[in-house]
Amino acid sequence: MKAVGIIPARLKSKRLAKKILKPISNRPLLWYVWQRAKNASALNKVIIACCDREVKEKAQSFGAQVIMTHPRHKSGTDRVAEVASAIDCEIVLNIQADEPLIKSETLNKMVRFLIDNPKQRMVSVAFATTKREQLEDPNIVKVVVDNSANALYFSRALIPYNHQKRAGVRYLKHIGIYAYRKNFLVEFSQMAQTPLEKIEGLEQLRALENAINIKIIEIDYDTIGVDTEEDFKKVEEKLDPCFKE
Repeated sequence: MKAVGIIPARLKSKRLAKKILKPISNRPLLWYVWQRAKNASALNKVIIACCDREVKEKAQSFGAQVIMTHPRHKSGTDRVAEVASAIDCEIVLNIQADEPLIKSETLNKMVRFLIDNPKQRMVSVAFATTKREQLEDPNIVKVVVDNSANALYFSRALIPYNHQKRAGVRYLKHIGIYAYRKNFLVEFSQMAQTPLEKIEGLEQLRALENAINIKIIEIDYDTIGVDTEEDFKKVEEKLDPCFKE
């Protein structure tokens, strides 16, 4: 079954402009994400989808395949769907351009899950965290799941709410990387935005509001979605040991 990894990349960022081209140890942030995807044996092809010529030129300079997309997409998912719709494949990974610590084996697991579960249309990833600063940060999304690891809800708020102050409550930090069946991805990108999606500002809620199951694969390591200068410092400290897979 053919699987393609697509990295949606754009220069504009709400919190840190041009972050994907900012260097870490003399290589742009985008390179590390691309290299992780290239090392994933389950992916037949890796493509960077962008609408900025500067990104295209930089990506091509380190050997990446690049496809230019419409400049007015509202989300990375729309950008990925545009590229995927013209590619011969069955599975598409949407790999965030600011997640340099994601492991190649995690990408492989996501692809394998869809191969082994032909009725599943969408898969994502989460990490169990106890860090209060993460739990209380609205920029870090939390997810709750059922007994079969299907997502029940995603929120920027702390969920579940520990109303009786019980010990041992597990909290899951959502890692915003997705695997889709191609046909479903194209369909999903054309769906109207839903009420909870608009309230939380979380696109994945569109799937839940349309009764579409999202399987959550739990991983045993944390990642850093790079949004600030401080995040770059944290990544640089962790990158060398983490990058040796």
